[in-house]
Amino acid sequence: MLLLALCTVPAGAVDLPETEKNYIVVPLDEYSTPKAAPITGTIRQGETCVYTYSVPSGKSKLEVHFEWTSGTANDLSLKIYTPADQALGSYYDEFDGQNDNKIPVILKRDPIQRGTWTFKITGNNVNGSEAFSLTINAV
Repeated sequence: MLLLALCTVPAGAVDLPETEKNYIVVPLDEYSTPKAAPITGTIRQGETCVYTYSVPSGKSKLEVHFEWTSGTANDLSLKIYTPADQALGSYYDEFDGQNDNKIPVILKRDPIQRGTWTFKITGNNVNGSEAFSLTINAV
């Protein structure tokens, strides 16, 4: 399972080609149970870390939680790509209305497109290196 960056995009349906329409993107309030194990890493200024995650058929939401450890001085973003390579985001720290080093996102559509999703994390303004965790849960 691989993950990658999301960046801030207003909540609501995303304008995508016909095969990708009807995704609803909203802040994540809480995870479904069970929750997937997080992927961890570090990033520096200007770097992009890329992860992938395989979504099986029959799922209706994709829960994504991206979090980093240091104070608000470091600025990271997350961008999500569907299996058809359509970009969702970019998502930033205040996507959920809070400046708390977390980007919690739910992508909803029934069904979510099955296949390999890509997640790109970008170090937009990082002093030194920044530790992060990315958790993805297909429900």
